[in-house]
Amino acid sequence: MIEKSHGYDVIADFWEWYQRREARHNPLANYALDKCEETFSQGISGQAVDPENADAFLRRGSSYFDKKDYDNAIANYSRAIQLVPKSATAYDDRGAAYSGKGDYDRAVDDFSLAIKLDPEVALYYYNRGNVYLKEKNYDRAIADYNRAIQLNPKYAGANNGRGLAKRAQGDMTGADADITKARQLEPNNVTP
Repeated sequence: MIEKSHGYDVIADFWEWYQRREARHNPLANYALDKCEETFSQGISGQAVDPENADAFLRRGSSYFDKKDYDNAIANYSRAIQLVPKSATAYDDRGAAYSGKGDYDRAVDDFSLAIKLDPEVALYYYNRGNVYLKEKNYDRAIADYNRAIQLNPKYAGANNGRGLAKRAQGDMTGADADITKARQLEPNNVTP
């Protein structure tokens, strides 16, 4: 749940609605998101955006990330990190933006910091594993996917990623088992 403060209740409500998968593919929702972001950037009712609200920078970073504007996303996530240096979420989000930009070294660094700050979150291992997979560092990818699955056995994405890494290593039996498991967990959201 997004914190509702500083007069941003409408934006917070919209953001919660938009995060639902079906809303992201709705042209009207995307138009409204652009307008929300514009309003947010300029402040509400002539008020400036609170420069000390880390959550606001995370939300704005996510808005830029969704539009694939990775440089602005990184800038906002970095500001959130300045405000709350122990925010694992902010490091994970910034790592995702670096990954989207193709800056895999920085992405791995941020995912590793997120893991150091909160080692019990499967998503952080999954995200770092995805970068290792892109870099063809299959052993490290599999290790991260293993940890993500250990933390969340029903993590379809981690099972699928591990299957792809095993396939790249030539382990077809292991790959098929992992990809089959991923399909059982999420039939409509698996890349073979």
